[in-house]
Amino acid sequence: METGEILPEPTLEERITTAIKHMNLAVAEHGEYVAVREMRKHIGWYLKGLKNSAKYRDQINKITDYKEVIAMLEEYMEHSLTQIR
Repeated sequence: METGEILPEPTLEERITTAIKHMNLAVAEHGEYVAVREMRKHIGWYLKGLKNSAKYRDQINKITDYKEVIAMLEEYMEHSLTQIR
């Protein structure tokens, strides 16, 4: 920011791995029940603007188990990366 340099947007992998780390930290701090529900909005922000993410956001908003949320994020990343290649 001091130099005025505009940084590139984070990659898909960076967004998803950061979301997963964020989820793990939230579970450690608040417990699974609270973390899963609070992370729904954050995960929406992590996925916002990414191709075909709406279906995954909708599904994640219904999940109550944090391992399922992580699995869904990993599935989205794998699906998206195979579409790119």
